[in-house]
Amino acid sequence: MKTTSEGQVNILASKLEAKTGINLTLSGTIEQVDGLLHLKLRDSTLLRLSQEPLDVPTDFRRWQVIPSTDSTGEISSVKIVSSEQLSPQQTKKASEDKCDLVGRVVQLGKKGQFVRFKVQRPGEKTLKPTLLNPDPRMKEGQIWQISARLQGRSLRIEYAAPISGNALAS
Repeated sequence: MKTTSEGQVNILASKLEAKTGINLTLSGTIEQVDGLLHLKLRDSTLLRLSQEPLDVPTDFRRWQVIPSTDSTGEISSVKIVSSEQLSPQQTKKASEDKCDLVGRVVQLGKKGQFVRFKVQRPGEKTLKPTLLNPDPRMKEGQIWQISARLQGRSLRIEYAAPISGNALAS
């Protein structure tokens, strides 16, 4: 894992949707499995939709979603925020599934296996996503800027930078 510089933190934070504090984009299609709608990703991973949208596009798209994770860091369901149709060339070169968030560390797992964040969303329910591969410098109460990738059904931190909190030792 690499820690970004302060300049990158500001650029990354400005890309986040201010309303949510979290931005998870996944590429795939909506499919019905056992009577429930799921987002099927390129690697055939199925993520259950937490609410059924009224009009569901069936083509391959880039979806912006809000994840619900369990205590192990696995995504249990996703809520669709928006979608973007991809051209055939974009579909072939679809970017990796990624997540950017700004949140306060509320729990660190034993042996540094996971970290739970509190992500404020004014006017909406606060999220507490659990991610894998925390930065060893993380302490409860600190606010961090995170960039993570989806691996299977879990979000694994790739880049992390503190925004506030106690001074960090190198």
